[in-house]
Amino acid sequence: MLTYYLLPLSPALMRFYRTRILLDQPTLLRFLPEEGRLLDVGCGTGLLNYVIAKRRPRLQILGVDIDRRAIELASRYNRADNLDFAPLPLGEVTGCFDCISFVDVMHHTTEDEARGLLEQAAPLLAGDGQVIIKDVGRKGGWASYAHDRYITRSKVVRLAELEEMLRIVPDDYRVVRQLKKYRFPFPHYYVTLGQAPQPTSRRKKRAEVTTAPGDERDTHSSCSGELRK
Repeated sequence: MLTYYLLPLSPALMRFYRTRILLDQPTLLRFLPEEGRLLDVGCGTGLLNYVIAKRRPRLQILGVDIDRRAIELASRYNRADNLDFAPLPLGEVTGCFDCISFVDVMHHTTEDEARGLLEQAAPLLAGDGQVIIKDVGRKGGWASYAHDRYITRSKVVRLAELEEMLRIVPDDYRVVRQLKKYRFPFPHYYVTLGQAPQPTSRRKKRAEVTTAPGDERDTHSSCSGELRK
């Protein structure tokens, strides 16, 4: 990937390119919490995570990616006091998070894989936690497709409209907020998902599984355990 060669030359320039050219950073930040714990799935080399960490000093961030080389570069060039990285798939992450983000991740997956990621994220959310999806729409998304296909050499590029994304959201969630916003040259969209209300019987069963005897954690929360890195 081209980023692997350019990042060591100028981390600051690559952060600017990622957050100011490829992303609408001010809009994305409005969807993220000011404090708490954030899990960013598919963080790559950590360019965005570094910028968020500096803008949100009270937010503890963990970036995960299955690409070990990307995580190595992230740990070397995008370190911050409130930022950690781990070479893990989402299914191997444990812990409890106030927010889980998928930034330009879903269009590198199939529909089944995207739904699977959301299903894996649900047990990691705190009781009032949210999932943030930021991606690029298919209509007018030619620049994103060309960038991913011919510059980053991505194997899967599946741009979808916001409405198509919402159709694959599992029943574990409810849609809290959604936004479409074009910022040249990309038609961005944003979705905030909260946990759907659960029947008392299901909530009780989940509490029995996740709460050990004598544990005073909130039993309405679906996550438990310490973070494994």
